[in-house]
Amino acid sequence: GKNIEKILKEKGYEITFFDFNNLPKVFNDLQKKNVDLVFNVCERINDSSLLEPHAAAILDTLQIPYTGSNPFTLGLCIDKIRVKKLLAYHNIPTPRWDYAYELDDEIRDDLRYPLIVKPANTDNSIGITNESVVTNKQELDRQLKKVIIELGRPALVEEYIEGDEYDVTIIGSDTDNLRVLPLSRSIFKEMPAGYWHIYPFDAKWSEAKDNPYNKIIVQRPPKNIDKRLEALISEIALDTYNILDCHDYGRVEIRVDEYGNPYVLELNPNPSIDINDCVPACAELVGMDYGRFLEEIIKMTIHRYKDRPPYYHLQTNLL
Repeated sequence: GKNIEKILKEKGYEITFFDFNNLPKVFNDLQKKNVDLVFNVCERINDSSLLEPHAAAILDTLQIPYTGSNPFTLGLCIDKIRVKKLLAYHNIPTPRWDYAYELDDEIRDDLRYPLIVKPANTDNSIGITNESVVTNKQELDRQLKKVIIELGRPALVEEYIEGDEYDVTIIGSDTDNLRVLPLSRSIFKEMPAGYWHIYPFDAKWSEAKDNPYNKIIVQRPPKNIDKRLEALISEIALDTYNILDCHDYGRVEIRVDEYGNPYVLELNPNPSIDINDCVPACAELVGMDYGRFLEEIIKMTIHRYKDRPPYYHLQTNLL
């Protein structure tokens, strides 16, 4: 948020920073100040990602326009189990899966090992480690206990897909301005032995110099990708973005197996857009520096709210 504030001030915008961890002050400041638009990059309140949708809901109740997706989409995408059900309903390819809320919930026995066990309502890979990938029933039970009992979360169990991972950045909200930006590809072939080819918490947040996840190769754009595969990945990501009713910008994570089959892992409707993060880095590939990228989001948000109530949210035709 501070970097966005700095860049937009340099471009001549009058900026106020609102910290939603202090809600009484936010309510007071939002009501007092003449706010035209809020650039909403709130990812958690009081250190909880489950409260992330409520920042958007507060802005809706105050009838203040804001960038990004609505509270429903933000809340839905935190719930990975419901997202899976919705993707399955729309025949979007995704790894075969099951889930458990309690330890005595049965996991379907036709899932093929290895499996990956994830907390079903966290972000930023919280609760995901190298041990999250399991190869037998004993390891599965161990990870279910860790997620359900130790972390206090429901568990999502998926078939592990070996292959490259693609981040697909999409900007826009309707057919007039939807764009799929150049893809970002993660290649795991240089990872040391004993490490599964995933993005656990340590891959994103550990600053250790000997971090094995530093061996992940990131290509933006991907090199030597088959154009048909690139088109298929983009199409599936765009369908996912529309089905989950994402607004202004978002990032879809897709795995591609050894046979070239793409599988949607999840959609992040509020991905980090700090300087050098994946989303603005992909925008830079089409000539948008960081400032222009931020202004493009503002422009699309204004277009979405134009001649509509401040709490209006576009609904896609695919729902």
